[in-house]
Amino acid sequence: MSEKPNYEELERRIKELEREAVTNNEVIEILQENKEFNVSLLKNSPHPIIVINQDTSIRYVNPALEKLTGFSSAELIDSKAPYPWWTEETLQKTAADFTIAIRNGAQKLEEVFQKKNGERFWVEITSFQVKKNGEFMFYISNWVEITERKHAEKALLESEEKLAGIIASLPDHMSMIDEQYNIVWTNDVAKSLFGPDLVGLNCYRAYHGHEKPCEPCVVLQSFEDGKIHDHQTEVIGVDGNKMVFWCTANVVTWHADGRPKIVLEVSRNITNQERAKEILQSERDKFQGVLNALGEGMYIVNQDFIVEYQNDLLKDRFGDTIGKKCHAAYMGSDKPCEKCPTLRTIKTGKIHHAEFVAADGRRYEISSSPFTDKDGNIKAIELAKDVTQKKALAAEAMRAGHLASIGELAAGVAHEINNPTHAIINLAQILLNEFDQKSQEYDIAGRISKEGDRIADIVGSLVSFARDDRKEEKSPINMHEIMSDTLALTQAQIRKDGIDVKVDISPDLPKIIAHSQQLQQVFLNIINNSRYALNQKYPETHEDKILEILGEELNIDTRSYIRITFLDRGIGIPANEIENVMNPFYSSKPNGIGTGLGLSISHGIIDDNGGKLSIESIEGEFTKVTIDLPARGKDES
Repeated sequence: MSEKPNYEELERRIKELEREAVTNNEVIEILQENKEFNVSLLKNSPHPIIVINQDTSIRYVNPALEKLTGFSSAELIDSKAPYPWWTEETLQKTAADFTIAIRNGAQKLEEVFQKKNGERFWVEITSFQVKKNGEFMFYISNWVEITERKHAEKALLESEEKLAGIIASLPDHMSMIDEQYNIVWTNDVAKSLFGPDLVGLNCYRAYHGHEKPCEPCVVLQSFEDGKIHDHQTEVIGVDGNKMVFWCTANVVTWHADGRPKIVLEVSRNITNQERAKEILQSERDKFQGVLNALGEGMYIVNQDFIVEYQNDLLKDRFGDTIGKKCHAAYMGSDKPCEKCPTLRTIKTGKIHHAEFVAADGRRYEISSSPFTDKDGNIKAIELAKDVTQKKALAAEAMRAGHLASIGELAAGVAHEINNPTHAIINLAQILLNEFDQKSQEYDIAGRISKEGDRIADIVGSLVSFARDDRKEEKSPINMHEIMSDTLALTQAQIRKDGIDVKVDISPDLPKIIAHSQQLQQVFLNIINNSRYALNQKYPETHEDKILEILGEELNIDTRSYIRITFLDRGIGIPANEIENVMNPFYSSKPNGIGTGLGLSISHGIIDDNGGKLSIESIEGEFTKVTIDLPARGKDES
């Protein structure tokens, strides 16, 4: 039988074990602060370390664990719980502890294990989960063998006063508490915070001002299961000020029958840290609130164009883009944008601006501002302001102004053209009255009169289309008439392009209530798009170079609607663009040909008139544009 160690030897060994525990905690802190642990540190650590997957299969063990347990890495890798070092006697308790630890992590969890040769040993386990983007990756457990310490603790049960002296020298607030919540010992730190006369008082009354035990109570939890428990709590000092403590409770002495006798509660004052966190969070919330109120997106990009942060607005529109390149995440491009403000900002250290149409079809003003991060690298804060509606309204206002100017000019031109036109028509009528209906002269005069009427109709249609409709009230519109007026404006171009227009709109269709000029603008835009698509596919005359326009009445949700369908067999629209064609400034046409506003404005006009505009297309085959507008009701004028 080995000789019983003397007191000095025990004290020396305890200090060694304490130093080992401090070293162990430093290792754990390093592992928690770094996303990827240092392989060399794992291999050379004097303490056993094990990495466990979510399914409890062993992912890695270091040499120290192999040496301690006697099991080789080859025997352990991929094996699942229960593990070979678990003992039969404590299997149920160990399994329960393991389940809690792998879910919540563990701090100083003590377990008794067995080596491959059957020898028992004690370890103190500190563990934590490793996550990436909030998702569990694996579980790291660090062991410190405490077999000798456990033997030393038994010898030190009779030396509580000396142990209390050692604890009293430590900087944190410490108290020893019995099973009735009575304080039996405190260190000087506790006395300075809560007053000198603490011994004999209930801990919940002395520290919290309560009349009954706290809920939850870590002291009670340690008495109940003999394990370490910790939590954050609020206490009241002797000066009446509230403080925030992080409390850890652990059993330090035991009854002879194995029941906990005294619990040591160690509390660290984290008031300043918590206040700093609250201030930081408050400022962050304010900043986020300002950005959201302004409707602006904000993201941070490093020198490699990687998104390191994005606010909620961008997350809602583009999904989680953290870790992705900004041009891929927001612009749908595999390379940096032309005139990239981020690149210029990081290179020059100055603020730069740019305007882009993003992958969601919206137009954004980007303001890029430089800053130096804590790692010393220059990065860019990007503010993305959605100006889609602003630009569309400006373009629409410009269009309305142009139309007003054209209207004034057209009215003047029409007046000058109408006067001689009417004179020609009148003179032709005189000739018709004088010549015999079967004579060549009569036929020529009839043709002059007919072409004169045609000139008058075209001028009238032009004036009607160019008229400023901002003050015009909605009125009943015959769809056959409005389509005829629209085609009269574009028939020369259609005829020149060699396009065969087939119109099937009955004059007897019910009327609709709308702005005639706006509706004519929609029809002209769709016809022009069809002309472009047909000309791209058939540069010359072709039998399939046809534009079909169909009008029909149908019922939708018990209400009568007039449907106008435009069908061309031109180049069609690519499937990946069909959802964006009605977004402002989106155009599938080459630069300089399309503005990207036509269908957007048309969609808005139809929507304002209670209708619906939809597009169906297959690239290379056809495009069909359908407009449904509510027919005039019996009580509508």
